[in-house]
Amino acid sequence: MRRQHLVPNLMVAQTVEDYAFEISSTDGVRIGGEYYDTHRGPVGIFIHGFRSDLAGHKSTALARDARRRNRSWLRFDLRGHGRSEGEFESFRISDALDDLLTVLDMVAARPVILVGSSLGGWLAALAATMRPKQIAGMVLIAPAFNFVQTIYGTLSNAELRAWRTRGLREFEDRYGGAPFALHYDVLADAMAFDVFKLPGAIQCAVRIVHGADDDVVPYRVSERFVEQVGRQDMRLEVVPGAGHRLNNQIPRMQHYVDELWDKAVARCR
Repeated sequence: MRRQHLVPNLMVAQTVEDYAFEISSTDGVRIGGEYYDTHRGPVGIFIHGFRSDLAGHKSTALARDARRRNRSWLRFDLRGHGRSEGEFESFRISDALDDLLTVLDMVAARPVILVGSSLGGWLAALAATMRPKQIAGMVLIAPAFNFVQTIYGTLSNAELRAWRTRGLREFEDRYGGAPFALHYDVLADAMAFDVFKLPGAIQCAVRIVHGADDDVVPYRVSERFVEQVGRQDMRLEVVPGAGHRLNNQIPRMQHYVDELWDKAVARCR
């Protein structure tokens, strides 16, 4: 791991590090991120959404709040996004999950609060079944469970055949950004990560914030997740009038991070 100190003159009693990092995933792809590390207590990890990155509004706001509270906080870019290596066209859920697990290995000795936005929420839920002893809680922001098979798998048979034949297919960005392309095998890969067929139970506390007017991932998806997982320490808040991005709901997210942070601190004692 290569460390590049960002603000070494702002060390707190020489025990806090604030740096950019690069680590290699299991298949050698370089993953870039930023880590504010107090070397004590839990670690918060933000996982961005599809076609977003660590510089997004929610990621930046939550990282700023963590620094203000002197809490260890890590954010990173999934491969094919932001400063990490990889081609976006080759996006796979399996690869993105590997990136998250690689990051979790960085802080393996400490309890973790995962904060997952959209795609990041799906990845967080998957990781929670694989690292139950490490993950102390999750805040899921409009979690896009199964969005690959739900959105791209509903194409017509003719469209699916053309996609399979050509290998790549171009899609329009729902928020007006540049079109993007994906390989056809992203579908088969995603099928192995159906969140409603999770191989293990989620044992940590979970808080979910979802917009009532989300037209990308309907809040009913989160309702189904809550019903299936059925944990006592799980709460879903559906925000009236809110869409998918929830950029104006930062205080709600911070509130739930605070709530779960106290639970994670107790695990450190």
